[in-house]
Amino acid sequence: MMLIMKEILNRKTGNPDYKENNNWPVPVIDLTRCDGCGLCIKVCPSHALQLEDELAVVAFPERCNFNGLCEQICPQKAIQRIFEIVFPGEEKNA
Repeated sequence: MMLIMKEILNRKTGNPDYKENNNWPVPVIDLTRCDGCGLCIKVCPSHALQLEDELAVVAFPERCNFNGLCEQICPQKAIQRIFEIVFPGEEKNA
């Protein structure tokens, strides 16, 4: 069955990783929790992350394959993959 993923976080408010033309869901990094250890960057197979001002950011959202390794390895729990799964034909509650 085909699943449709849709972000539930409004990326225009509060997420520095949001890119205006990006319509693929990417991990959200809480910059108040990130300590810049770089572990997420080392495990990211698609090289979507990088350090900017000593904090991790999704610098290349189009590269992100949403595998979750960054979320799993973060010792500060600063990374979350926020999305909603919608099944075709299901009505969305407002």
